[in-house]
Amino acid sequence: MADARQFENIPLNLILVEEQIRKNIDIKGEAFCSFMESIRDKGVLQPVVVMKREDRFLPISGERRFLACGQLGMETIPAVIIENLPGKEGILTIQLIENLQRENLNPIDEAGAYLSYLQNAVGELAVEEMLNKMILFKTSPERLKPEDVPRIGTLEKISGKSLSTLMNYLSLLKLPKEIQAAVSDGRIGPTLGYLFAANVNHPEIMTIFKEVLEKPVTYEALKRRFAKKEA
Repeated sequence: MADARQFENIPLNLILVEEQIRKNIDIKGEAFCSFMESIRDKGVLQPVVVMKREDRFLPISGERRFLACGQLGMETIPAVIIENLPGKEGILTIQLIENLQRENLNPIDEAGAYLSYLQNAVGELAVEEMLNKMILFKTSPERLKPEDVPRIGTLEKISGKSLSTLMNYLSLLKLPKEIQAAVSDGRIGPTLGYLFAANVNHPEIMTIFKEVLEKPVTYEALKRRFAKKEA
């Protein structure tokens, strides 16, 4: 894929930040602050990966490390410099793989990685529009743009997940932020999250959500609760 040619400390101000798989990294959040403290104490244990662009560098992976070093006021960061990367799609693929290999990856972050990969590949579409594209990929791929088909197929291959499973993950991003947070921190399992997403327009979804937080239920019990509230 790419050749490792150099390993050196490069100035942070020479790194360009363009399209990345991960978006909206919360630099004030507890997890990021903890990560930053780890770098303050131990340094950057894994170098970022960058590609040379004229006299500057384009980050391929390690955006979180790059941002943390910036917040700490560090002037340089260890980096592997590569050449001959096969274009934008190759960059996005490397970023996606790195994000899926992160420790403590929660379902919402994973869903966000899948969505960002697809958005960077096929356009800035809303979650519902992206899900519709994936349905067409399964049922009527001839109705998609020719370039969309291999990119959705590539996501299946990289993730190792079926199209149905990927759609379930993406559906979590339709949920209200409060429910997403509960899925993210494990108060609600992803399977229940999928069911909440399937009923995202239910008029009493937040009431049911609060009931489930107080008294956990099984998937079948939650299905019955949605049906009962709707009757």
